[in-house]
Amino acid sequence: MLPLLSSAGHNVTAIDLAASGIDPQQIDAVRTFSQYSQPLRDYLASLPPAEKVVLVAHSFGGLAAAQAMEIFPGRISVAVFIAAFMPGPSYSASTLFQEVYLNQEGPQLDNRFTYENGPNNPPTTLTFGPNYLLRNLYNLSPIQASPSLTLSCTRSFGWVNCQCCISRVK
Repeated sequence: MLPLLSSAGHNVTAIDLAASGIDPQQIDAVRTFSQYSQPLRDYLASLPPAEKVVLVAHSFGGLAAAQAMEIFPGRISVAVFIAAFMPGPSYSASTLFQEVYLNQEGPQLDNRFTYENGPNNPPTTLTFGPNYLLRNLYNLSPIQASPSLTLSCTRSFGWVNCQCCISRVK
């Protein structure tokens, strides 16, 4: 998205949420949804008073965008959810999480789960494998999207983040 928006003349700032993309934090240091979404809130709080933004959210960033829309309604002109979690009045974050990740049918291919709370408890992290990403998540990406760049930014996703946000984002 960033190259397309930039080439169309838009001023684009990409925000990586905590322990995501190039953010230096490690996933085990991010224990709450508030910590996870802090980079977006910090960015919006730093804007000049009259400036408005268009938020473009992807994946779990949709929950952070929804939260930001509630906290900073005067700073957000519109939000666009692209293959993103988008909670609603009758579709909570926990329902989205369950349907997308826990009840997913089909092969997990090379995905890796960790069970830091023991094998009889839900997984604590998920790392999407390269085959899974290319086959299921980036299979329709345009040629401009570099698979090697995408794969180099892949990091573990903490389930704890979703458990913490369930009561806050609905």
